[in-house]
Amino acid sequence: MFRPHPARHINQVLDEALEKLADSVPVEAGTREFHQFAAEKAALLVRLSYSDPAKKKARNDCMSHLRASLSRSAATEASISNIRTH
Repeated sequence: MFRPHPARHINQVLDEALEKLADSVPVEAGTREFHQFAAEKAALLVRLSYSDPAKKKARNDCMSHLRASLSRSAATEASISNIRTH
C-alpha cells in the first residue's frame, strides 16, 4: 500500500540531499547571485584541479555556496536591500 511521505519544507529536503554530496563549510554572506557565481566558479575548479584534496575543497565550497544561495536569508537579502534603497 502506498504511504505518502510526511510534508516537509523544501529547504529541509534540499539540505539533506546536499549534505550527502559534500561537507558543509562556512561561506561569507552575500546575495543569491554572489553565491551562485561562487558555486559556478568552484564547480569549474573541481574540474580543473589535479589533486584529490584540491578537488574535495572545491567540491565542498561549491556545495556550500549552493546551500547558501538556496537559503531563505540569501533569497530575501536582495529584496530587503531593494526596499531600503527605494
